[in-house]
Amino acid sequence: MKLKRFTNPKTLRGLGRPLRGKFLDKFKNGLKGKGVVLPPDSAEDDDYFAALAKVFLSPNELPDDIRDLRPPTSDLGSKPIQA
Repeated sequence: MKLKRFTNPKTLRGLGRPLRGKFLDKFKNGLKGKGVVLPPDSAEDDDYFAALAKVFLSPNELPDDIRDLRPPTSDLGSKPIQA
């Protein structure tokens, strides 16, 4: 997975804080172990998403389980595209 799309604060804002929380909570221990500091929930949106984007700018500093994410191949092409 290329983390390029997660280095744009506008893209991250589109995902929203609740979804971000659900995603990153799965990697909480690995992030802590790597010393990755996430922005505080109390930060204003602009500051929050800019800080979160900076976290993804250094993928080598992220835990392996985040860097190595791949979409499950069994799901590829299994769902029809809805227009």
